[in-house]
Amino acid sequence: MKSIRFLSLLLLLNLFAAGGYAVDQPVKKEIVVSGVVTDTQKQPVAGVVVTDGVNFTQTDDKGRYQLVSDPAQSKFVYLSVPADYKTNVENALPVGYYARIDAKKKKNRCDFSLVKREQPVQDFTFIAISDPQARNEEQLDRFASETVVDLKETLKQLSSQEVYGMVLGDIVWDVMPLYDSYKKVISDLDLTMYHVIGNHDFDQQYTALSLAMNKEEYDNFYEALVSAERAPVHDFDVMNPKVYEGCMPIEVMAQRGHDTIRFGPMKPVGLKDPRTGHRPWAVVQLRKENSAGIMYNLVGFQTNLKFPEQKRVFSMIPGLENAEFVRYGVMHRNTYINSPRILNSDYSVRENKNLFFAGQITGVEGYMESASSGLMAGINAAMRYIGEQTVTLPEYTMIGSLSRYISDETVSKFQPMGANLGVLPELEQRPRDKKERAKAYSDRSFAKLTEFINSRGL
Repeated sequence: MKSIRFLSLLLLLNLFAAGGYAVDQPVKKEIVVSGVVTDTQKQPVAGVVVTDGVNFTQTDDKGRYQLVSDPAQSKFVYLSVPADYKTNVENALPVGYYARIDAKKKKNRCDFSLVKREQPVQDFTFIAISDPQARNEEQLDRFASETVVDLKETLKQLSSQEVYGMVLGDIVWDVMPLYDSYKKVISDLDLTMYHVIGNHDFDQQYTALSLAMNKEEYDNFYEALVSAERAPVHDFDVMNPKVYEGCMPIEVMAQRGHDTIRFGPMKPVGLKDPRTGHRPWAVVQLRKENSAGIMYNLVGFQTNLKFPEQKRVFSMIPGLENAEFVRYGVMHRNTYINSPRILNSDYSVRENKNLFFAGQITGVEGYMESASSGLMAGINAAMRYIGEQTVTLPEYTMIGSLSRYISDETVSKFQPMGANLGVLPELEQRPRDKKERAKAYSDRSFAKLTEFINSRGL
């Protein structure tokens, strides 16, 4: 079966486009990165692994290290913290464990400081947190009232010596004015919260770029957008497409109403127009696509407009009048199998139980959902190989409910499904408050999962 999906618009905009075509070619040069690793008492720490992500070295008995780095491959140098040390922590955030490599200098000096433990720590709890992606104060408040509250409840139940968190992706969706508020939200968590080094909205040298529109500019842009000519697709109505909501083209979203995109990807909350000092009528956010900072994409601007129309319409955005468009948005098909007729709930093929499928091809929709299907398919392939019974998690868990959905033979018109509370069995006592209801689902899921693990001896 097939459905229509839209490839995220990578309108890589060359903002230096006064002349030639932009090509992001890596600079072939070597940079010497060296420094010293000490503890808080200024004593050298030997044997610490230091890396730029490609090259590795260790500190000597005086805490010194040196490595040769290629700035085209590596942007940071960082430590692998030994078990008898830990990083300095300020308001739940670790500090001083990595440094940016300055590509303009042939030699970089990067010193680090660690805190000596009274005794080495071997056991700890690791909590992975998917992208918060808070685009405005309202969404950040929801992160604080739901995710952070859940984290605090989880931390109360943990008995490990230490707990570490890791935010795996977008934090504030490049809306950098929200980053300080985010730090305050997590500051009183009883854990150390790490973030992916180099993530575009965790990069401390990153400057958010937003293009502000006043009402007249927005109205003109809107009219041009909804009337622009769209690329034809065989056997498909481009003016009224049935597409996955999470990948809706900007022009399709716009035709739902004059202000729809102004409350969607062009929402101006938390930002100011530098020309007026006030909140703009609408904004377009740009995300940096290369280390030189000369190529950007338009955040949330999936599109199926014809290429000349993309150039004409998007050049109407203030600040992009002279931008060079080096890649245009296109539409593609996302193919998935008829899983209810083909797969078991352990992701094995009914007619060949030694063959497993995973990912979006099975009909699970989303990054975390696809990762979970790969995890379960991998576990079950290993179980099948050693002659053990395969595993399907309880239907009260999101992973278990999705695996049952994609293998449900009673589903006649199968469509991809992402994680949502609707696929879970109803609560016996359903709280009226939305947050309390979500917490009730979560608590039940953890309880059923723990019961399942204990019953299987896993």
